[in-house]
Amino acid sequence: MLNFARLRLFYRVASLGSFSAAALALDYTQSTVSEQVGRLEDELGLTLLERATRPVRPTEAGRVLLRHAEVILGQEAAARTELTAIAGAAAGVLRVGAFYSAWTTFMPPTIAAFATAHTGVRLEVRQSEPELSLRLLRSGELDLSVVYELDPNGTQQEAHLERAQLLRDDYVIVLPAAHPLARRRALALANLAQERWVAPSATGPSSGFRKMLEQYCYRAGFEPDVAFELEDIGVGEPLVAAGQCIALMPALFVTRPHPQVAIRPLRDGPPGRDIVAVWIPARRVPAIEPLVNALHLATQHL
Repeated sequence: MLNFARLRLFYRVASLGSFSAAALALDYTQSTVSEQVGRLEDELGLTLLERATRPVRPTEAGRVLLRHAEVILGQEAAARTELTAIAGAAAGVLRVGAFYSAWTTFMPPTIAAFATAHTGVRLEVRQSEPELSLRLLRSGELDLSVVYELDPNGTQQEAHLERAQLLRDDYVIVLPAAHPLARRRALALANLAQERWVAPSATGPSSGFRKMLEQYCYRAGFEPDVAFELEDIGVGEPLVAAGQCIALMPALFVTRPHPQVAIRPLRDGPPGRDIVAVWIPARRVPAIEPLVNALHLATQHL
């Protein structure tokens, strides 16, 4: 029989790609995590992780177990939730994950409104990007995830997930306020062919964003001159303010723009991101409905 504690440790290491990151997330020592995953491998008689790689990657056996671990841990979490409800627990805990720019914009007022109205529920929150957030949701470590979707059919393909559309986050051009193009109300990509850009690298964790920028610039007839590479495009705004470059950014990144930048819509840019709340209704967590209502209220002005 699989040991749930060891399975959860393996799942977190495989999801994060790091023993040290898993230890930090779960408040264990790295040696404890490594030892327990090793014991799981001994029990199964299989090597689950390629430890020599960075990040740590699951082996073929590890990938199989990882796929099943999401289901197993998710079902265990559902059972615990229902049993707690039967026991009549009045308070309970609601575990919520959301990505960085959600926490810098609409999540704080959402949490404040919910906490004021539902004092008996203890909120546990974490910052996690969509891929990890959805994994934690499936495995039962989160009750609700706020994620962005570049593919409008992303979470809709998983029938067991419920989703609530919160807002559409359009892409905009951020340029220095003194730039001549800032006088225009809207821009086309062809207007920007001679500009220098700040964007993620083509091989880093945000390479998808870089490829999207290049794809749309190619359609407009030019290759973008990426003069600065920053993996978190949101921190490129000061470079733009300093007059060094321009940037393509989700509008949510610049809801409180630097006074030395101008924000302009893009006529022929990529479609925006859908920002959605996602949960698993089969787990029957009553506090989710009022939290989703609070999310709708906090995002309606955005």
